[in-house]
Order: sequence, then C-alpha cells, then structure tokens
Amino acid sequence: MKYPDNDPSKGAFITLENLEEMAMPVSLAIEQENGKKDTILLPVEIWEKGGVKTIAYRSTSKIKSVVIDPNHDFPYINPANNSWTGVAQTKPVPSGTSANDVINKYLQSVGGKEKLTSLQDVVITSTGEVQGQKILRTQKIKGADKYLMEITLPDMNMTAVKILVNGDSVKLSQMGQTPALDEGTRKEIKEEAMLFPELSFQSGGYKTELTSIKVLDGKDAYEVKVSLPSGATAILYYDVSTGYRIKTVRTDKRGQTNTVDYSDYRDAGGIKLPYHVVIDQGEVVLDLTVQSVKVNAGLTDADFKLAF
Repeated sequence: MKYPDNDPSKGAFITLENLEEMAMPVSLAIEQENGKKDTILLPVEIWEKGGVKTIAYRSTSKIKSVVIDPNHDFPYINPANNSWTGVAQTKPVPSGTSANDVINKYLQSVGGKEKLTSLQDVVITSTGEVQGQKILRTQKIKGADKYLMEITLPDMNMTAVKILVNGDSVKLSQMGQTPALDEGTRKEIKEEAMLFPELSFQSGGYKTELTSIKVLDGKDAYEVKVSLPSGATAILYYDVSTGYRIKTVRTDKRGQTNTVDYSDYRDAGGIKLPYHVVIDQGEVVLDLTVQSVKVNAGLTDADFKLAF
C-alpha cells in the first residue's frame, strides 16, 4: 500500500500478487479510516501480463483494510493471506496501569464479578447470513462447565455445527460428522465456550500481559496478551473509555487464527452483552446479531445430557 506524495487524500496504490498459477477475477472490499467502504471487481485479464498487479484507488483518507474475495466466491488455497490491515496506531500505557486493572474494569462494566459468578444460566439466540444462507446460532450456558452451541440453517432444516461441553465431556459435530477430539482440542473448545473467560484469568494456567494501547476504529483500546492453559494465545482489546471487550484475536497451537469483533453492548437481565458479533475464521465469516437473551432461564442438566 502506497500513497502519492505520502498523502492518502490523493489516492492509493494497492498491489496484488497471484501466488499460484490459476488466474481468477478479483473482488476487493476496501474500507477507509473515514468509514467509506467500496467493493471493486477486477476482471481475470489483470493477470495477462504477470502475477503482480498494482491498481489505483481514489481514496480520501488512509486505507483501513483491504479484503480479497470478501464473500468467499472463489476457491483460494490460503484464504489467510487475502486481507491487509493498516498498522494500528500505538500509544503508551499510563504508568501504574496493569492487565488486572483492565480486566477488572471490563468485569465491572459488564455487571461486576458478583453478578457474573451468580448467574445460573444464559440462553443467547443470534441470526446472520453466510454465503447467502441464513443461519441461526443458539448458545446455552449453565454454570461454569456446561455449554451447548448449535448453528443451524433454517431454510435447509439442517444443523451445521454443534458443540457440547458437559463437565469433562466435550463433543463436536460438523454437518452430521462427529470426529474424535484429542485432549488439546478439548481444552481449546472448553476455553472458547466461556462467556466471561476473564473470570478465570487470575487462576492457574493463565498468564496476562498489558502490552500497549492500540487505536481501533478510532477508539483507544488496551491490548492484553493472554497465554491460555491449552497452549493457545489470545490478544484481547478493551475500550479504554467503557471497559468493554471489543476484539479478540486467538491463535491455537497449530497456528490457526480467528478474530472476533464485539459491539453494540446492551443490558440483558442485569449483565451487559455485545449484540453484534463478527467471527472471522479465515474461510468463513459469521456476522451475527443477537435476537434474544434469557438470563436464568431455568436450564437443567438434562438440556446438556440429551444434546448428542
């Protein structure tokens, strides 16, 4: 990414590289820091003169991100390198501020430790769309060790993904297939099943580090790096002003990364939850909007025993 005379208001030059031999059209989703978004479709002929192509884009501010094939219409061998994000501005952390301070502010902002730990159960229903298909996600959480998540395709009357955590038992089903899970994968699933993982950050097996303040979408956000018991790492971002968690970037032991963005926090039975969640898994992006939250809905152990 380059700007004429280093001035984004004069436009931008975006360079693309075809790393494989197959030539395909290129769809680009471009977002500027001023909020303007564009989608550009480039014909397959751009590769006629080689595997590197630079295009001129009429920007009026710095480019925030460029995503190739945002709707996943084409087959890519490595979708992970299909996006570019501008380097976030970094600010120093105020003297005396620790990772525990940031985490405690977050917990307080979403209801307080006493309220969160006293929750009996929560049911969250969200809707979205993936590659033109409507999806419904239902999450049921009871206590600290029971979690059931289902993603269904209502128009096809099909369950795409089901995850169950019931004490030490962890099960996963994808499109009707239930693969055997090794111990590391089970640990990772249990970690990701936590509604408020910050409640566990001060217990054994977790290590937290407050690294900096990053500017994300125009907001100052504390960046906290967390080493997890499973061996995975997570970088979490908390809004300096509100305390809310606004982004998580998690990398597992195999090097696979997924990103979750959280916004539109609302009160739900005395706790605050994000009503807009975007989960970027590389090949699939789930853009979810919460439709309902039921706190202390009366879930029983049988709701989890009979899930599979």
